[in-house]
Amino acid sequence: MKKLAFLLALLMLALASCARTPSYQDIHFFAMDTFAEVRAYASDTSTNDALILCKRVAEELENKISPTKEGSDTYVFNHGAAQEYSEDFTDLLRLSLEISELTDGAFDIASGALIELWTSCEAEGRLPKDEELSAALANTGYTGVQLSGDSVIKQTPGLMLNFGAIGKGYAADRMAEALRDGGVSCGMISFVSSVTVFGNKDFKIGIRRPDTSGELFGYVTLCDRSLSVSGDYERFYEIDGTQYPHILDPKTGRPVSNGIHSVVVLADSGAMADALSTAVFVMGVEKAATLYQNEDLTFEFLCMTDDGAVASDGFLACFEPSDKGEMPLSLSQYISER
Repeated sequence: MKKLAFLLALLMLALASCARTPSYQDIHFFAMDTFAEVRAYASDTSTNDALILCKRVAEELENKISPTKEGSDTYVFNHGAAQEYSEDFTDLLRLSLEISELTDGAFDIASGALIELWTSCEAEGRLPKDEELSAALANTGYTGVQLSGDSVIKQTPGLMLNFGAIGKGYAADRMAEALRDGGVSCGMISFVSSVTVFGNKDFKIGIRRPDTSGELFGYVTLCDRSLSVSGDYERFYEIDGTQYPHILDPKTGRPVSNGIHSVVVLADSGAMADALSTAVFVMGVEKAATLYQNEDLTFEFLCMTDDGAVASDGFLACFEPSDKGEMPLSLSQYISER
């Protein structure tokens, strides 16, 4: 599950690349179960229409993919009713299934049964029983849903979808498209833990340490790129006084506990960054390194662990430590030392 929201402290710096349009208009609203901020850099007031449309895109998408909104495509699918699904739903499902397969289920779009189990057990103040976990695992797994053209086939009757680990990034991609269509040349869409920027402009993003201190670990500079963060300390299941990370391993059904506390992923799309930050968190550093080297997916990443920070070489190329921070170990050095 996802997403350790409020992990990012956003520091936006307007650099020379967009010096012709230094001012911006913005809009703030609540969507996709978090706070959203959109900035549109333009020299005229017509940008306001694009911002309003951008907000509408997020709200309409949420109404289609939310697992808790009755009548949404996801709700209908999860509860077994038949219907024709929206193009947004099938497009997002198709992409999610591709990423699920490429990550060997570390990101699993069909983990809704596990999420529902842990949520209900938290409300009851108890841990899931072994037999409950086994039942939820039997209804988990992306291979249990198939797309045939625009038809969605549920092969496992109790299978449930949950787009929480990719929905914000996908929404940011759609919102960026709406802004471009509205004549906005540079912009930023933030869902706090997921950020997408576009246009010929650099944005400096501050990355917090994976604790409650609020201190910055460092900064990355983004241009026409997306960033997503997953972590284990600000959102959790709290049961009998113990906090359990919200990110579940789809193979064990239990909260991930592998020494990683925060993952930052950079990718060319918000959806890809969003999904892969969860996948890397579940995989751990070594498996993530293998995925990265296979080049089936294009991304850069940073892992902050019990033993320190490790980052891909491409991530380090756009990273600078804070005054109290330090450079992460490069992935190539990490691999050579193993």
